[in-house]
Amino acid sequence: MGLYHREFWGHPDQTPEAAEYLEWIGLLRSCTAFEAYCKVYTADISPDRIIEFLLLNPGFPHSVRYSIDCLQRALEAIHGEGGKRRGAQLTRLAGRLQASLSFGQISEILSQDVGGYLQDILRQCRDIHETIYELYVNYAIQTALAG
Repeated sequence: MGLYHREFWGHPDQTPEAAEYLEWIGLLRSCTAFEAYCKVYTADISPDRIIEFLLLNPGFPHSVRYSIDCLQRALEAIHGEGGKRRGAQLTRLAGRLQASLSFGQISEILSQDVGGYLQDILRQCRDIHETIYELYVNYAIQTALAG
C-alpha cells in the first residue's frame, strides 16, 4: 500500500492516468476488497480511502484492524482460562497495535511516511507472532507444568 501511495499519488499536482486507477483497483482485487470497498465508498477510487479501508475498517474481514480485533478477542478467550499472568506481554503488544488502529485517523497516517507506518505495523505483528510462538508453541515443559 505504501509503495502504491508513494509511486502513484506522490505528486498531487499531477492528474492520475487511467493505468494508475487500474493499479489501485488491482490492489483492491488482490485483497478481495473491491466489491466491499465499492459498497462503502461507491466506485470512487481514492488512494486515501483505499488505504483507510484496508488498514482501519473495523467491519471488513481482510483489513488489518479487523484482524487485530479478532486476535485480541482470541487472546482474551485464551487468557480468560487462567493464563492472564503468562500472557501479559502478549496482551500488551496486541493491545497497543489494536489501540493504534482503533483510534488512528487516516489523515494522521497520511501526514507521515506511509511506508514507514506499514513497516511499523509489520514489526509489531512480527513481535506478536514471536511472543505467541514462545508462549504457546516453543516453551519448556516445566513452564507448562508451573502455569
